[in-house]
Formats: sequence, structure tokens, C-alpha cells
Amino acid sequence: EDNTSGFNHLVKVYSEFITTQDGIDAYKKFFEIIMNDNRVTYFHCSQGKDRTGFAAYLVEIALGVSEEDAMNDYLYSNIAMEKRAEMMLRRVEYLPFYNEEYKQSLIDVFSTRVEYMNSAINAMKEHYGGTLNYIKEALGVDIDKLKSLYLE
Repeated sequence: EDNTSGFNHLVKVYSEFITTQDGIDAYKKFFEIIMNDNRVTYFHCSQGKDRTGFAAYLVEIALGVSEEDAMNDYLYSNIAMEKRAEMMLRRVEYLPFYNEEYKQSLIDVFSTRVEYMNSAINAMKEHYGGTLNYIKEALGVDIDKLKSLYLE
């Protein structure tokens, strides 16, 4: 594979959050949990940056956070993941197939990128007219109720 394989994979994954029934079902369930449970909700995924980062982005947008601030919060994972990514690279640098292309692909997999989130944002625009419409229509979220639970 070339040095864009990790990057291209994640661009595809983020669009699939929107375009696959599994993606829609997962985020619908996520919002059902945070809308119907009065306890604190701890949510995560294996790396804590892709599925979780997208979920946090959706919550922030639904609560009225600007797209710029929500994107910056998502990108903050790069700082939080830096040491983990370095550790993972050290674990594989001795492998016979390790080279600069493989290293770049791994860096891309362990990073958050504007292009990844934009893949999802563009899919939401194309299929639903935008992020808020996706949240309301595809996920069935009552935005006013969400705001009353978390902002008031």
C-alpha cells in the first residue's frame, strides 16, 4: 500500500458514519443514551478519536457550539494522542516491512485530521442538507430537549 492508505481509509470511515445503516444506528443509540439517562455518560472507542470524536462533535454542534470550536476540540486529540502514537511507532519500526510509507500511514491512523471530519460533514450536507439536519432527521434527536438537559 502507498503512504496514503491510512489517510484514505479514515476519510472513507468518516463518510460511512453517515452513509451506512450501522453508522446511523450507532449514533442514534448514542443519543438515546445521553438523552434518557440522567447520570454522567462516559463514552469512548478503541483510540478515542474517531467514533468518539465524531460523537462529541455531533453533541457540540447540537448544543450550539460553533463548527470551528467543535473542529478544534476534535483536533485536540492530536495532542492527547501524541505519546501513544510515538509508542506505537516504536513498537513496529523493527518490522521487516516498516518504511517511510508505512510510518506515514500509521501516523495518519493515529491522528485526527480536518479532512477526516470534513468527509463526514460533506456526507451530512449531501445526504441531509447539513449537520443539524442529520442530527434531527437521521438520528431523531430533539435538539431542544438535548439543550434543556445539558445547558439549563
